[in-house]
Order: sequence, then C-alpha cells, then structure tokens
Amino acid sequence: MESLPGFNGFLWASQFLSAVIASERCFCVVSPFHAKRLLKTSTMAAIIVVTSAVVVAGMFTIVGLKHTIVSVFDPATNVTEYIVYVTDTLSKLY
Repeated sequence: MESLPGFNGFLWASQFLSAVIASERCFCVVSPFHAKRLLKTSTMAAIIVVTSAVVVAGMFTIVGLKHTIVSVFDPATNVTEYIVYVTDTLSKLY
C-alpha cells in the first residue's frame, strides 16, 4: 500500500505526453518546414520514452518512500478514511 502514490507517475507521464503532442502540433502549424527537419519520429519517440520512464520511476522511488497511507476506521459513523502523510525517508529504510 505504501507504493500506491507512485502510480501518479503514470498520470504525470500521460499529461507530459499530451503536452508534447500539443506543442509538436503547434510547431508543425507555425513552421512546417522547420518541423519536418527538426522533429523526427524516432527523436520524438526517444524523448517521450525517456522522460516518461524518468517521471514514473521518480514517482515510485521518491513518492513511494516519502508518503505513508494509513486507514482510519471510525466505528461511530462506520466510515473508513485514508490519510496520506509525508514521512522521513530514512525512517522507512532502517
């Protein structure tokens, strides 16, 4: 349960992909000849794969270790709440 906040990395990677596609389309409309020369498919694929991997891995390694999820059950209202709080990374490693 501790590493579940790391899945937000996929959300961030998806948003990054949308931003890259939108900016590429704008660049192709504004300057089609420069875009054809500068934006190759293999280059864009490499940029997308590398940055998405860095974002997802960073979210799993940093966010997964820094956040702790605790479930709190209130018997009076019969409600379970999940609380996410930031902890010290070193305390989880030792």
